This record gives sequence, structure tokens and C-alpha cells, in this order.
Amino acid sequence: MIKIWNWLVYSSKNAEKYSLTIKGLATFVPSVVAFLALVNINIEANTFLAAIDILAAVVVAFFAMISALYTLTGLIRKLYTTIVGNNAVIIAGRK
Repeated sequence: MIKIWNWLVYSSKNAEKYSLTIKGLATFVPSVVAFLALVNINIEANTFLAAIDILAAVVVAFFAMISALYTLTGLIRKLYTTIVGNNAVIIAGRK
């Protein structure tokens, strides 16, 4: 997890600097808030927190689907190799 975090946060050109992705987010979010305030659309704390909750739920659902796909793929592969006979481990123990 630390490697993924470092990959996302630090620059791929210079590990001493922050990545362009983080810099872009750091300028994008305040710009959107400033624009919405400019056109008289106020973001209340409850609305902002609800949006964060929805985003978190979407991310969790995405990773749950990926996990389910990996599990299903592994199970199908295990069943297939057991039936065909190429599995290194059988139900009774090792070959």
C-alpha cells in the first residue's frame, strides 16, 4: 500500500517533488469551490460531506467488485485445473 501511495504522491521524474496529479488536484479543488462561489452556488459542509461519502462508497464498491472478480477467476481456474488434472494440489493433499 505504501508503494501505491508513493507512486501516486511523488513525481516519477524527481522523487523529491510531489506528482503532477497531486498538484493538479491541489489547484483544481479550490478553483471549483471559488467558481461555484462566484456564481452564487454555496457548498454547505453537509453537502460536501455527503459527496465525500458517496465517493468513498463508489471506491469501496469498485474494489469489492475487483476482489470478487479475482476470487471468481481463481475459483474457476482451480476447478478447471482440478477437473483436467493439471492441479498441483488435489483435495486429499499434495500429489
